[in-house]
Amino acid sequence: MGKLYRVLGRLNRGKNKIIESGSLTRLQWLEEKDVETLIAVGAVAEVASPPLTALPGWKLRANKLFPLQITDAIQFLDSDSGELAVKLETDQRAIDRWKAEVRQWLLTPQKRKSGG
Repeated sequence: MGKLYRVLGRLNRGKNKIIESGSLTRLQWLEEKDVETLIAVGAVAEVASPPLTALPGWKLRANKLFPLQITDAIQFLDSDSGELAVKLETDQRAIDRWKAEVRQWLLTPQKRKSGG
């Protein structure tokens, strides 16, 4: 799917589209050279993907995902929820809730408090 970036300062996409500081985005609308410029000026930073086992309360879920070769947060977020639900014999809504939880852990602490 592409790399995940944390916005370090408000980004204006034009046409009244603002991406707030602390938000997560893929920056898929930009060319690689433009992303590199944003990184160089400190406007965004690539998100380091923690192993799922490092997330509080995730050891059991991480162990279920390991046989599917999903070991870190971004691999999990990039996976197809429907396929995971079938493979893990669970409801897709549960997978979507897990993904929402992981996204919250990747947000900056101030964004977590404000609800993302």
